[in-house]
Amino acid sequence: MRSKSIVGVLFAAILALSGCTGSRGASGEPSGDQGHLFSDSLVIDTSNGKSVTAFSALDTVIGMTVYGAESENAIRDAADLIDRMDKVISTQREDSELRYLNESGNAICSEELMEAVSRGQMIGRETEGAFNIALYPVVEAWGFFSKDYRIPEAEEIEKLLMLARPEDAQKKELPSKEWSNGDEGSSVEKGIVYETEGMKIDLGGIGKGFIADKIAQMFNEDYAEGVTGAVISLGGNILCMGKKPEGKPFKVGLQDPDKGVGEYLAVITADSSSEGDLTPFSIVTSGNYERFFEVDGVKYTHIIDPETGYPVENGLASVTVTSDDSALADALTTALFVMGYDKAVEFWRSGTYDFEMALIDENGKLYLTEGLKDQVKSYVQTEVITR
Repeated sequence: MRSKSIVGVLFAAILALSGCTGSRGASGEPSGDQGHLFSDSLVIDTSNGKSVTAFSALDTVIGMTVYGAESENAIRDAADLIDRMDKVISTQREDSELRYLNESGNAICSEELMEAVSRGQMIGRETEGAFNIALYPVVEAWGFFSKDYRIPEAEEIEKLLMLARPEDAQKKELPSKEWSNGDEGSSVEKGIVYETEGMKIDLGGIGKGFIADKIAQMFNEDYAEGVTGAVISLGGNILCMGKKPEGKPFKVGLQDPDKGVGEYLAVITADSSSEGDLTPFSIVTSGNYERFFEVDGVKYTHIIDPETGYPVENGLASVTVTSDDSALADALTTALFVMGYDKAVEFWRSGTYDFEMALIDENGKLYLTEGLKDQVKSYVQTEVITR
């Protein structure tokens, strides 16, 4: 028997509200008075000591349920943070910093963008390239950004892989007039230069986690007394903080790769904090069922192997990582998926990072690292991975 109710119940109100945000212009900015904050256009349902909302951003539907006396203010601040960060790390928004950097090859950058790029580079090194933020040109060639899907020729992939060198995104300090977005006579500015012409960066594999960490930090600094619990869904990235009003921990369903949205083969209890403590607990999932296309009965998924330039095929259907570091969890879901079962287990056992994982193979079997065995209720065949 497979569960279909846990997250469905938890987020039913959120998803029901997903079409209730205010009118927005083509650029993603709220329409009307441009002096208004993004959160001014939100519809927030506030009742029974909690606030609930949903809206489109980060190329997905964002859902928030926050408990406590300051829940509405916390949601508004989180929504504005998401909007601001979307303008930093998005590759698709015309007004984003990263898009400008990708188009120009050098640009003055915010501290947030440089921090996100550095974090992606570091995790790439630690995973020996299984996570690669410079794979954008290859993913673009397959059509996963434009949705104009195609199978690139082998020679094209080989040439594009030569651009996938994340270490060639270098932090620099130069007079700003020498930058593509610099001004004559202004002071020294910090920025990023692409040492390889034609390279582009995509932070989609770490960006949502990076933003979730920023939200968790804000809640702990600004709302430690006014928020008692929160569940924030950033697509496949779920951030849980605190507990429900009755003191029970949040529960998050683990998607069944062979079923539709709302069909779960296991439930994870986010039980990492005591009542009143907003310690973050992130649950992030990547799977081959999320974005793909088929040609002549062959399925091509959006998770590309940085070594070959082709979609990953290794018997895994999804990878879930839990951690108090959401950016790490986000990046590792991709890296571990690329590694495959054996190397993923080896990497977890190495202790390079502190995390737990749940792997689902294409036969529907669930593999849990031992740190999750008491936090997961499974409805399918399950095996525990030990050190």
